[in-house]
Amino acid sequence: MASAKSAAANLGHPAQRNYGSIFLALSNVTILYCYIMRAKCQAVASFLWYAGAYNLKVVTVDCGFAD
Repeated sequence: MASAKSAAANLGHPAQRNYGSIFLALSNVTILYCYIMRAKCQAVASFLWYAGAYNLKVVTVDCGFAD
């Protein structure tokens, strides 16, 4: 019984390793893509972030939503 259980556990490991390596590869590709594109997109992203923060301040403070 124990040998069958360990055999089943050994059968499960390669699939888990494959899924893990696929996920890791996708994560690394995504991180690398974002790292390359960050130089181009950083100005746009920071502008959008500052614009969003400014609009949030205007809505909450100037419109009287913040107590």
